[in-house]
Amino acid sequence: MADRVRPAGARRAYLALLRGQARAQASYRISFAVDLVGCLAAVVFDVLSVLVLFRVTRTLGGFGVREAMVMVGLSSFSFATADLTVGNIERIRQYVRTGLLDAVLVRPLGVLPQLLLMDLPLRKVSRSLFGLAVLVVALVRAQVQWTPGRVLLVLVAPLAGVVFFGSIFVASATVAFWWIDSGSSATRSPTAGGTSPRTR
Repeated sequence: MADRVRPAGARRAYLALLRGQARAQASYRISFAVDLVGCLAAVVFDVLSVLVLFRVTRTLGGFGVREAMVMVGLSSFSFATADLTVGNIERIRQYVRTGLLDAVLVRPLGVLPQLLLMDLPLRKVSRSLFGLAVLVVALVRAQVQWTPGRVLLVLVAPLAGVVFFGSIFVASATVAFWWIDSGSSATRSPTAGGTSPRTR
């Protein structure tokens, strides 16, 4: 295996990969704009579902609509950001089958950053931004009595959620070495249909 490059060189290589992905995906502007809007659907439906539930009840599990919207914003932002940054790790099952992973392994760069930057779904940034907007608006309307501890919690909780969901994506994707259809189960919506995975 080739020697590892220095940190500065690795950063330049990763930035080059990221810029290449951005240029490639933004080259078809109309298609990219449509994808940005289309990716909002999942988060919008989550918000609308909660609002519909609270049209028939004032509390749900002891929480009012304002508290519920805070939870929706937190979970939506965390999941969408994790899906944006590491969700495409599910493609590792294709790389293993086609042999592309072997080319990644011999490069003098970290394997996981390469896999994440090879096909970064920048169109999903709209979901993350919308989830953040929902969280901010919900926190403002929730009339929270702010203390230093609660401010710290608001800052840490979304990041912890991103790490939590991201770790699930990465852990489930590693099963690709033994299971053909692994990886996508972590990023697939619980209500989405699909066939059962096939073992080798």
